[in-house]
Amino acid sequence: MKKKGFTLIELLGVITVLAILSLLVSVPVTKFIKDANQKACEEQVDNIIIATKLWGRDHIESLPDNINSKSTVTLNTLIKDGYLKEAPTNPKTKQKLSPTLQVSITKKGKKYFEYKLVNNFCN
Repeated sequence: MKKKGFTLIELLGVITVLAILSLLVSVPVTKFIKDANQKACEEQVDNIIIATKLWGRDHIESLPDNINSKSTVTLNTLIKDGYLKEAPTNPKTKQKLSPTLQVSITKKGKKYFEYKLVNNFCN
């Protein structure tokens, strides 16, 4: 009479093959997730900058007057004035950004302004 089933060697072989496959797949997947989080973070920064530019268009009197002079706008101001619906989430930490996060606006030319986050959370 023949017994049905797998031998210990066969089971160990299958487990070894599965372990090797999971290692081969996990490295690219981990890199993909890291790259996706970085891109999402950069998109959040771009959205905040766009909201600040829209705010500046509507609040021209709050923009700096002299070349190389600066002013700042907080996320709280952008949310309160309706330029952002809510504080964006940091894709890396999964937490809402602080409403005190500031965007600096620097006058670089007659009509050109530079917009930067004071503390870039993507780094």
